[in-house]
Amino acid sequence: MTIFSSKKYAVNAQVSSENFNGVSENTTVKTNNIDLIVAKTNGNQAAVISTRTTKSLKHTNPEQIVSSTSATKSDIYSLTYAIPAANTAAFLDQYGKTISTQITYTLLPL
Repeated sequence: MTIFSSKKYAVNAQVSSENFNGVSENTTVKTNNIDLIVAKTNGNQAAVISTRTTKSLKHTNPEQIVSSTSATKSDIYSLTYAIPAANTAAFLDQYGKTISTQITYTLLPL
């Protein structure tokens, strides 16, 4: 994710629902079984990754993932989606399925 901003900013992330779409019949897989891992790869000194209590995806309220107290021409962040080892069992009933959800990233002026 590359941010261009003429003002200081924050970026929020929010998943569209509590559960993944397209799962096997009579099963559910919660979206919070996936972690969103954010790393800064390039950018100004003021650009920081937000401290989050857990890295799992949130659906109830948007969660701030990065921010900067100054404008930028190019703050670059790496976004990685990962299944923690403790959460892999949630996906075992989904063999051969393509499951999906929508994640919305919102750039906000500060």
